[in-house]
Amino acid sequence: MQAKALYLSASLFTAAEQAFNRDLAAALRSVGYTVFLPQEIDQAQDQRKIFDLNVQELTACDLILAIADGPDVDSGVAWEMGYACVLGKPVVALRTDFLQSGEVKGVGVNLMLYYGAMVYAGEQNGSIEVVEKKVLDEDRDLPNQTTRLTR
Repeated sequence: MQAKALYLSASLFTAAEQAFNRDLAAALRSVGYTVFLPQEIDQAQDQRKIFDLNVQELTACDLILAIADGPDVDSGVAWEMGYACVLGKPVVALRTDFLQSGEVKGVGVNLMLYYGAMVYAGEQNGSIEVVEKKVLDEDRDLPNQTTRLTR
């Protein structure tokens, strides 16, 4: 069986975020995913090339894992989730913090992000092992792209 291509959409602007993303990508690779992590590309290259590569990888992937943390989800993550939704790609949105700032009561994210994801998985214990298990469980249970999971 060919490995599923996973696009890991996450904020990448602090050392802590980058470390979490690297560890999560490594854990997902260890269980058989081919992971594209935007922070691993050369950030010194032309910004248009970075954008084009990200769009190419989003278009080619089988699944998007979007880390939806913070008081407001990172704008790049929000864009990637929206683009994936338009493409009909399954999006697993994962929130590892407990901040409540969105319109959907008890969720903490914007309603467009919540309802745009195939699966919304909240997990306050954001350890790599817990996140990896959540992604594997949700990926295994993803419905076909014309249906939504019950929330």
